[in-house]
Amino acid sequence: FNLFDLIVVCISLVEVLLDIMTQCKMMDVGLPGLSALRALRVFRVLKLVRSVETLRTIFATLSNSIASVVYLFMLLLLFIFIFALLGMEFFGGFTPVPHRYKDTSGQYNADHFPCTFEAFHITWSADDDPPRCNFDTFFYSFVSIFVVLSGENWNEIYFDMHRATWHYSSALAT
Repeated sequence: FNLFDLIVVCISLVEVLLDIMTQCKMMDVGLPGLSALRALRVFRVLKLVRSVETLRTIFATLSNSIASVVYLFMLLLLFIFIFALLGMEFFGGFTPVPHRYKDTSGQYNADHFPCTFEAFHITWSADDDPPRCNFDTFFYSFVSIFVVLSGENWNEIYFDMHRATWHYSSALAT
């Protein structure tokens, strides 16, 4: 008698019964998270680890190697943290983020802030969308550095930050 198999089968039966009731229009309650519990069936394969010696060896090796990868992951987080803070220092506050200026109905443009746009030579026009990746908060800065490290659309961040700071800090912008 295996308790884990019993739980998986009972959850599957409940899911099938709810699906039949929904199809027959007896009950109009859909539980979308319940179908995700089918993934528990994958863990039944892990029972083989007890009986097969080579799989036990493979899982032991994998668990030992994960311990050393944790230190590399922590080092990566430290680098992301440092560069996120540097990005906030160099590029923070130059992008038009609408939620920052609620008193002007989300319009961060030269019409509402002429002194700021003139002093820092900001070139955002009124119809431009704000960049999704910016360095205005620590969270967005962390996400921006992660995007740059992953290599996915890093050039958009580069061009947005170049456009925001090209005149103010021309040595850093290129």
